[in-house]
Amino acid sequence: MPVEEKKEMSQGAKYALIGTIATAVIGLVGTLLTLYFTNVVPVQISLHATQTAEARLTEQAGHATVTPTRTPTDTPLPPTTAPATSTATATASLSPTPVPTTATPTLTPTPVVTGVKYCVDTQTLNIRTGPGQEYPVAGTLINLDCLAFDGRAEGTLWVRISAGQPGYLDFGGMWVYGQYLRPQDFDERLPAVVTPPPPPTPYLSPTPAG
Repeated sequence: MPVEEKKEMSQGAKYALIGTIATAVIGLVGTLLTLYFTNVVPVQISLHATQTAEARLTEQAGHATVTPTRTPTDTPLPPTTAPATSTATATASLSPTPVPTTATPTLTPTPVVTGVKYCVDTQTLNIRTGPGQEYPVAGTLINLDCLAFDGRAEGTLWVRISAGQPGYLDFGGMWVYGQYLRPQDFDERLPAVVTPPPPPTPYLSPTPAG
């Protein structure tokens, strides 16, 4: 075979190979483009649409004016009146519990009795309003009664009962005859005191004659 024919065949095979490769490359590129437009592009479009919708909603929410709900004020609500029983119960429960207080008893001071104590040495002894039998009797003492005396009628045995003695409160300032008291040391221990005036002598009208 001539050399020129071999060169032509080699060039033809070379062109055929290049054509085959080009065809394969074009087919591969077409396949890749098909896949890109079939799978990738729709997904990007969908994401872009979603983001755009979200942005629009956010923008609309930001510009939107919220109108607060207002309660009508032209119709006043009726006042709520609690039942009388409930009010009474609440007041009673809030009242403090009274604490009982113990009253402090008032102590009556014991009177101070002055004088000298003597005791009765007879069954009964009259108490008179003055130092003498002409004075009326106001009471009696009995045997072994012991009480205080604060004075004497000078020159006599009559002695005066001290005032303020428990059991003898009504007899303070009255007199008894000291002969029936023990001991009998009146002159040494009792001072002489002023005696009350004697009672008036009762007037006896004369009996008419005839």
